[in-house]
Amino acid sequence: KNNTFFIFGILSAIFLFLHVFFLGWTFESDFLTKLRRTYVVFFILFEILAQAFLIRKIFLVKTIIREYINYTIIYFKLFFVISIVSASIVILSILAVYNLDSKIDYILEWNYFLILLFFYFLSFIMWKKTN
Repeated sequence: KNNTFFIFGILSAIFLFLHVFFLGWTFESDFLTKLRRTYVVFFILFEILAQAFLIRKIFLVKTIIREYINYTIIYFKLFFVISIVSASIVILSILAVYNLDSKIDYILEWNYFLILLFFYFLSFIMWKKTN
């Protein structure tokens, strides 16, 4: 079976771990500093891909799991992923062009992570309660 969303989820977790592990470290090399920033970019990329493939998988099997899920939330999740992809493109474009202050960079980064957590909340409320 093809569990692409699972593989991308594992990759996003690995890059999030690497990012958190190197937080607060100061490097004298520009290469290592840029490598640390790429951990965040790869985390975001793999997280968005994992969520997109998960929604795709849910849409493929939605007739099988019809009685267990709330369709409204699935469509909201789809809209949310499309919005996150659009926002990611804008944010990454800004970060590529401008060298923002590290405080602004951290504010963008952690607020972005907080918004991504909303997807997990949607996954929680997507499932119908059964007795």
